Amino acid sequence: MTEVSQDFEMLLLPAKQANSSESSEELLRNFANFPIDHNLLKNQLHTLLSTHSEEFEDQELSLEALEDLGGGLGLVDAMVSSSILMVIATQSMGLMGDSMAAIGKSQMRDGLNAAISADLELVRHNVAEWSKSTSVGGQLTYNPDNSACDAGTLATALLSDTSSGLEIGTEEVSLADAPTKLQGFTISRTINVDPDNSNLIRISYTTDGGIINVEQNASMTTPAQGWCA
Repeated sequence: MTEVSQDFEMLLLPAKQANSSESSEELLRNFANFPIDHNLLKNQLHTLLSTHSEEFEDQELSLEALEDLGGGLGLVDAMVSSSILMVIATQSMGLMGDSMAAIGKSQMRDGLNAAISADLELVRHNVAEWSKSTSVGGQLTYNPDNSACDAGTLATALLSDTSSGLEIGTEEVSLADAPTKLQGFTISRTINVDPDNSNLIRISYTTDGGIINVEQNASMTTPAQGWCA
């Protein structure tokens, strides 16, 4: 506990030299002209303090006594201030928790999008490799089926070709190499032929994890279409 001490200097006016008919203002105004006996003042002060023995005692103030003191913060003020501080701290912790949760969800969403983009790149590679022929003079060529070119059904032919590595239907995208926090998610990839254009392949991705839902759609056409006669 920190000890606080204060020193006071008191000056007493000799009562016998004060005219009862004078006002306090006049007395103070003429105070400089009073002949002051310092020994007399000392004796009067000692007599005054002697009548109150508690003036010479050190006392510890209780919380109740401190609460009754004027100035500063009382017990009630301290308790109210502490309560307000606790409310503010609680709200700050809640806000921080929400921010951390939002950051975590954003990171998981980015991870799912990265996994979808990686799988979509593999699909694009398979589409680009279908019906590819050996290069002639350093030029890449394709040999698509003529009947598929004439019928405009290159996408159907590609998905029907087992060597393309792609087929119509839905399958799960592997997340074996994904971060641990994404292991509870499932990414489904669905490949179909565009109903309005049989030369186009439609790919759609959906996620199932309960927390974050991601959907992506893409359309692709095989480079072999450019080699149709």
